[in-house]
Amino acid sequence: MINNKYSEYANRILDDIPFVNFNETDGTFYFIKNDLTFSEKNRAWKIVETLRWDNNFKFDCHSVMVKDFNTGYHDKCLENYCYERLIEGKRHKNTCWVKNNSKTYCIGKIPKNSIFTDNIKINFISSSPSNSNDSLTSEIINTVKHNLMYNKIKLLNNISASKDGWITVKLNYLINNKSFFHNINRSLRRIKRQIVNNDFEINSQYIKILEVVENIRKIGWNENLAWATPNTVIGYSLVNNIYFTLTGRHRTAALMYLYNQGEINGCTKINFPVIKYNWRSWLQGTPHPKTQLCDHCSKVQY
Repeated sequence: MINNKYSEYANRILDDIPFVNFNETDGTFYFIKNDLTFSEKNRAWKIVETLRWDNNFKFDCHSVMVKDFNTGYHDKCLENYCYERLIEGKRHKNTCWVKNNSKTYCIGKIPKNSIFTDNIKINFISSSPSNSNDSLTSEIINTVKHNLMYNKIKLLNNISASKDGWITVKLNYLINNKSFFHNINRSLRRIKRQIVNNDFEINSQYIKILEVVENIRKIGWNENLAWATPNTVIGYSLVNNIYFTLTGRHRTAALMYLYNQGEINGCTKINFPVIKYNWRSWLQGTPHPKTQLCDHCSKVQY
């Protein structure tokens, strides 16, 4: 049994989420339902956000060794980003992650194994609320609605649902609904990044992951440094035994990259909160059907 402080903390954040329990034996959260609605997903995300931003409580009662941390497509693609940048010397814009993952978003949920025809897609988009508490979600939904009016065929070709029912949209080929001046400002910022970083459209979060790699190389995996807001929270599928990093993916990707390069001991422990679920993948954990997988990602289990 784990320390009571973890149980008390878990019970507080689960107070109004009846379909998630806390396992006091192994220190993990788990869904008691085999499927979720998108509304339930949003309610459950409260757990992730609480664990992610709490700087005063280290929820480290569950650990997994690096050698056993078997991740799926989404995490391994970001891990491969490190390889493509540091070993192959690829520019940011030419990496598999940027081409296939950085502009793919989950925008909804339908029941598992449901048929997702064009008419159903149109009805789903039309009924989606334009305003959300999350500004990024609102921006994406509004972009999708804009494309339904002015770029319908490409939109319908780039929106799909996984077997688990997560609806994802690939934004690479869609048109945005921003003003002329907004697009000019974005272009100027893009040029500035290119000059400063000698790369195209790279931003601070991707510079950071390469810095994390170098930092772990210098001082090793420091648990105290790793546990800093925004914290890492991990999902785990009870169906295919694959981990999926819900937040803080840059830390785990950098660590796994170094492990696979033989620079990290496989017995190194990762002590982050784990949420278990009874479906294969969470959100955009599987490749979008329009994704042109690189040689590395095409071999990944998901």
